[in-house]
Amino acid sequence: MKLFIACFITLICFTVSLNAQEQETTTGQSLGLTAALQNSQMDIMMPIFLSNEVALAPSVGFSSVGDSFTDFALGLMGRFYINRSRVSPFLSARLGLLLASPKDGDSLTDIVMGLGGGGEYFISRYFSLGVEAQLNISKSDKNSGRFGNPGGTNVNTASAIFATVYF
Repeated sequence: MKLFIACFITLICFTVSLNAQEQETTTGQSLGLTAALQNSQMDIMMPIFLSNEVALAPSVGFSSVGDSFTDFALGLMGRFYINRSRVSPFLSARLGLLLASPKDGDSLTDIVMGLGGGGEYFISRYFSLGVEAQLNISKSDKNSGRFGNPGGTNVNTASAIFATVYF
């Protein structure tokens, strides 16, 4: 666990000190549509820039396993861009609800909070690719087996890749 924390802190330090070549401005976008992949879960986010450095991104995810199980993910992520240029490093914070609805039984709600850091590479002013490393804390529903610790609290690391189209 200490190795993961040390790697995470190192990644954040390198991300903060990353200098990018200013080839094309990335300012001016106010809204985007993001497809993010984390583990086997795909989320759709809509980053909304409040300023050149700060964006809020509500997110939604959905998966269904036949007629037996439906899973919804609702969240909100904030990003602070350290240097907004072709390569834009950022720090992030997130809060999310994972809502499971089995066909038989009660619905379950797990809560996830996390901090992260990563970078977004602007291929053009309107399209970017990015990666993010995360440190998450989750609080499971007392009947949830999602994190293998019903009713408990877990700490884990994660990573995500994403692509965004800006308008």
